Amino acid sequence: MLRFIVRRILQAIPIFIGITAIVFALANLAPGSPADVVAAAGNLPEAAYEELKTALGLDKPLPVRYALWLGRLLHGDLGFSSNAHRQVWDLIGQRIGPSLLLAGTAILLALTVGVALGVMAAYRPYSRWDNISSALSFIGVSTPNFFLSLLLIYIFAVRLGLLPAQGMYYTGHKSLSGLLLHLLMPASVLGLQMVGNFVKQTRNSMLTALNEEYIKTARAKGLGEAAVVLRHALRNAWIPVVATLGMTVPTLVGGAVVTEQIFGWPGIGSLMVHSINTRDYNTIMGITVLVSLGVLAVNIVLDAVYSLLDPRIKV
Repeated sequence: MLRFIVRRILQAIPIFIGITAIVFALANLAPGSPADVVAAAGNLPEAAYEELKTALGLDKPLPVRYALWLGRLLHGDLGFSSNAHRQVWDLIGQRIGPSLLLAGTAILLALTVGVALGVMAAYRPYSRWDNISSALSFIGVSTPNFFLSLLLIYIFAVRLGLLPAQGMYYTGHKSLSGLLLHLLMPASVLGLQMVGNFVKQTRNSMLTALNEEYIKTARAKGLGEAAVVLRHALRNAWIPVVATLGMTVPTLVGGAVVTEQIFGWPGIGSLMVHSINTRDYNTIMGITVLVSLGVLAVNIVLDAVYSLLDPRIKV
């Protein structure tokens, strides 16, 4: 197991470097720069503008700037935010907690609903539950998260007044109940996007498992249906579900950018949008480092989990 993890980490290093190089190039080749943003806001003279570009390192060629940034990264330095005038680590540290809370709640919601509906759909194929599961999967996959976000805000915040539309807490009052009320809509939007994949994978793998010989043997021994379905069939059906979980992490990150912006959730996604608008290169790269390392780490862990779920799989 240790050799497998080390090998996967070594394989992830060039992937990580490739991700950061591509994002660094795209960010720096886009029109505008941090110096242009400051100059537009403060009407800087030409001499001061050139001094600012030199101070930010924008006068160097792009490959040199990437090499210098990568060297600082190896020392744990993500640089200084040109917009907030603070260390990037501090900005990310403030936003990572809310993002993890939102993402974790969305994944838990999607797994719970998706696996439950998938099991019921497989146990009673072409029944009412199967039709409901298929309909929910179609809605979740096909509906853009910005449209669903605005729809939920209109229904539950504007028309019914049951849920808050913006922020993480009520103004001037931080409480657990307020946090849960603010969390409900954005987590539901992100979770519904992932439910469809979990339903489909769970249903397909459960249908296969329920037709295996060991299931027939378990029933012949007199085991109850709950034990047959949940203890025997579902355990072997988890492998595709875990694989789907690894593939939904990048989708979750992309959806969080839009969802956090619409609901005013103070997470990494909204910080990324603000950093792109202000051409804050260091913050953009800091978030890229965090997200890419997180996605790579999750997939390495899930690969190792496969062998725990099914002893026949060797790492």
